[in-house]
Amino acid sequence: MATEYNGINYFPLLTGFFHSDIMELTTAMFGIKGPHAVIMLLCKIYTEGYYIQWGKEQCMIFARKLGSEYTAETVGEIVNLLVEKGFFARESYEKHRILTSIDIQTVWMEATSRRKRDLSKLPHLLIEITNEKNKSRKSENVNIPLTKMEVNPENEDISGQSKVKQSIVEQSKELPPSTPPRGRMDGDEDHQASLPEPPAYALNTKTHNYYGLLESLRLHKITEMNEIKAILSLSNYGEKGTPVWKLLAKNNWSKIEAPGKYIIKVLRSS
Repeated sequence: MATEYNGINYFPLLTGFFHSDIMELTTAMFGIKGPHAVIMLLCKIYTEGYYIQWGKEQCMIFARKLGSEYTAETVGEIVNLLVEKGFFARESYEKHRILTSIDIQTVWMEATSRRKRDLSKLPHLLIEITNEKNKSRKSENVNIPLTKMEVNPENEDISGQSKVKQSIVEQSKELPPSTPPRGRMDGDEDHQASLPEPPAYALNTKTHNYYGLLESLRLHKITEMNEIKAILSLSNYGEKGTPVWKLLAKNNWSKIEAPGKYIIKVLRSS
């Protein structure tokens, strides 16, 4: 995809995402590896824009990045299930070998609505464009719930300079004050506000997956702030290729009572 239509740093995730029929089926068939692969696919798509090319080679590369517990065959089966159940658009996949959907495109359109862009040149669109305000809407014969998100400076104009604190301040003006237990996360806003601002290099998606690591820690129920900070430091803020990624993918986490302390111990000894 041309850099003119590059990705966004944030995307919304519904609280019932993991309880939806497709995610429960994916979990039943593939265990925790299924939802983890889906989240990583979404991160990859939104990092690049609103779709990604998908074929045998991309599947092999993606499986290798996920970790040793994943094979290209397993990842291919997960993607095929997502296409079959309508999570990804079947026609786009079969005709153009890309992964996208109406929901994904709508989120991307809303998140980048303040960017200067030529909408007539956007490829593989499944949604209709209202040129007056660069807004998007679904076709009338499609009945998939949309996910709404507010445009923030990170998505409006991506650069190497982090604006996490600015985004948190703007969100806090609209949200009621909350006081979660000390050292624990009560939501994404509290989580990000309690974390130190990551170094600029950690937001380079070619070398790091900072937000993907935070999401993986959340999925593994690692909520102690001190543990999260330690893991971020030991992994160089989610640097790709570091031991933390294989560690998150290959263990039977249901048998580990204190996953945060376990990860820290292994990383310190590696």
